[in-house]
Amino acid sequence: MTFGSRGGLFYIRNMNENSKNELLDSLKRKLEEEPQRIIEAKNRGKKVIGYFCPYGIEELILAADMLPVRLAFGGDIKTVSSGAEFLKPYSCPYARACLGYKKLSTNSYYESVDAVCIAYTYDSMRRVKEYWSKYFNLPAFPLGLPQTHDSFRTKPQAIEYFKNELKLLRRRLGEFRGKGIRSQEIHRAVALCNKIRENLLILYKYPLDTRSPIEWRQVFEITKAGFLMDRYDFLKELEKIDDDLKHKSPEDIPHDKRPRLMIAGSIIGIGDDKVLDIIRQAGGNVVADSICTGSMFFRKKVPFFSIIEELPYE
Repeated sequence: MTFGSRGGLFYIRNMNENSKNELLDSLKRKLEEEPQRIIEAKNRGKKVIGYFCPYGIEELILAADMLPVRLAFGGDIKTVSSGAEFLKPYSCPYARACLGYKKLSTNSYYESVDAVCIAYTYDSMRRVKEYWSKYFNLPAFPLGLPQTHDSFRTKPQAIEYFKNELKLLRRRLGEFRGKGIRSQEIHRAVALCNKIRENLLILYKYPLDTRSPIEWRQVFEITKAGFLMDRYDFLKELEKIDDDLKHKSPEDIPHDKRPRLMIAGSIIGIGDDKVLDIIRQAGGNVVADSICTGSMFFRKKVPFFSIIEELPYE
């Protein structure tokens, strides 16, 4: 993937190099229009909120009637080096890039945000939150995450802590927009995001078959496109793609005999394709993943009860 250094246009590529189907053409056209759509929305007074990790943040941004943009870019050594001005070289390269992109002002999505929400997934992200406020003079809203070794994530104190953190973020976003976020707004946002998760999970199941009409990497690119797109437009595109795939007969697709791999880890950002390119060049075929920019967050729906309690509006 590439994006313009000034205009910030983001182009999907490598999707159909071995196929002439036009399955994703509509999505690509929509994505190319996103930077202009964001500019027009800002001109109408809409606020854009960036976020880096997806722990319940997007739903609250949508409920506040603001535009969520996941700043999950990577793969650019210049931004990582620039971020080293703030974070030590032994810090996470992604965390350094989160600061480097903003410092260099070369990515229009970074330039468009009015504030950021930052989940404390690890220590470096705490510094990212601090430095966005200190050096870039932009509001940065934190979201604390429970650190638990309970594999079922059922420790009562961890759940209570996270719910309280979501309540705090809800209040802060409400104060930022100048009006409290009501429960019915959260219900609508959660329902929309859950619907998107359902449709993405359907797409991620296709590559598990050796006669799939779509490869995992294509689904992965679709997922990353959704980080930047209007959520209703993205849902419509997902439904179009799913409808097209339903009409493709497996009997017309030859068995894929390449070695089948699962890729696991933390983040593979927008533009960070090196590992995936190496796998493809070596003749491998990724068919599943456990990464935070892939299918990891689509396996379960967000429960409504987590964040709907009313808070007093100040």
